[in-house]
Amino acid sequence: MAIIRYFLGGMYAGKSSYALDVLLSSSAVQKIVIAPTARKRGFVSRNHPISSLPKDLYLFESVSTLPPALLAKNLPTIIMIDEVQFIEEETFYTLLERAKEHPTLHIILAGLSYDQHGEPFANQEKILRFVPQSAIRHLTIHCATCPSDKGEISIRKWISDDRIVDDYAVLCRTCFDKFYTNAIQSSCHICQAPTDQHLRQWHQDDPQHDRSSALCQRCYTHIKAYGKHH
Repeated sequence: MAIIRYFLGGMYAGKSSYALDVLLSSSAVQKIVIAPTARKRGFVSRNHPISSLPKDLYLFESVSTLPPALLAKNLPTIIMIDEVQFIEEETFYTLLERAKEHPTLHIILAGLSYDQHGEPFANQEKILRFVPQSAIRHLTIHCATCPSDKGEISIRKWISDDRIVDDYAVLCRTCFDKFYTNAIQSSCHICQAPTDQHLRQWHQDDPQHDRSSALCQRCYTHIKAYGKHH
């Protein structure tokens, strides 16, 4: 059966939650979740703490730690794989290939659409070779700085002493492009209102990147507060 669903979208859009709901509603005998950071965070999705999961559900941190004996049983099996945008191991693609030929093995994927440069993740093209178009569900969320519901690209936040934190806001493509504009201007990069604040830009491959975006107080506050209630 191969991949029955690929939830692809921005942070806070519910990718992991939707994927896990599909798995939990399945009638498969074996239910397996592969979620790299679940044990560290204490949840697979914010709606699904580990303590609430069925006792017969298997939880692993990576495809490589999935015991071959589980799949050797040839029982109806459904596997959810989270955070696929970061997976590089060949065992992941071997599993996807195996699922194409295995009538009782079903796979659900969940992952981010874009990296912090607004580009698709490096492995996305390869993953999409295994996924029928009908199985892809794109998920977006409200933009931090405008009324758009097409928020899909994450920007990383800074705290006051310029140390990076593992905290994000999500922008639509239009606001993201404005945030990263190279133009030197005195008005807000996003909405053109008078500027009160600056927020440093973050480049994954260049953490010393020293460039700031000019922001009005409203856009700055919305970005800083984003995610607290998701």
